Amino acid sequence: MVGAGSWGTAIGAWLARNGHGVRIWDIDQQVINDINESQCNLRYLPDIKLPNGLKGYSSLDSAMRSCATVVIAVPSRVFKPAIQSVAANVHRMDPRTNPVVVWGTKGFASDSGDLLSDVAERVLGNTVVTATIAGPSFAYEVVRGMPTGFDLASTNADNIESIANLFRNQTSLVYTTDDMIGVQIGGPLKCDCHRRRHFRWSWIRDQYTGIADLEGFRGNESTQRGTRRQNRNTDGAIRYGRLATDLQRRLVAQPQAWTRTQ
Repeated sequence: MVGAGSWGTAIGAWLARNGHGVRIWDIDQQVINDINESQCNLRYLPDIKLPNGLKGYSSLDSAMRSCATVVIAVPSRVFKPAIQSVAANVHRMDPRTNPVVVWGTKGFASDSGDLLSDVAERVLGNTVVTATIAGPSFAYEVVRGMPTGFDLASTNADNIESIANLFRNQTSLVYTTDDMIGVQIGGPLKCDCHRRRHFRWSWIRDQYTGIADLEGFRGNESTQRGTRRQNRNTDGAIRYGRLATDLQRRLVAQPQAWTRTQ
């Protein structure tokens, strides 16, 4: 696990609770010390006890040694140096497996505006299987094991289901697709629409959110339920290569960013 911020720690805890041994690395040595000594990320998730299967590492080469999968969860502005560091240590991964690199980073390359998959392809080449995961998700709810849903995209059809199975459990739905572009654009576009107030609440969203809130599921589950039922309602899609027709359900990770303003 590369990145021990709130999102990286949440993903690491999620995978550890799924029974995987997770090594998490970050440049912030204090965060790593807290994870190992207090079993808590005191800086980003101070009130969450982390599972025993999540261990902090102070060096990336040690963290990646003999591992089968690397998951990157860092801000987009440092995605390129992060994946370059991963590429320099790919040879340390388990030679008996087909190495996999997944990223949960949202956004575009800060220096070029490129999709992160383009950056990954240039840096990693064809040495590993790559995938990206995104969805209506909040770190505090994911780390607590509350119901949520994700899209996992990869162009490698032979490995995509096995990658998704790393994340799947009774409360985490993970849908698979080969639409790398749609999954990557959905998150940033949602955030931009939210900031610009192009979207607002709808009565349909209110219904599903109200039901989910009464059940105690809060944001992740409520947006997941609603978006799965509204995933065909967008009549003006932005075209960037082959954009998925169900892009709308990837746009909505905030209740305020739901339907087009009439």
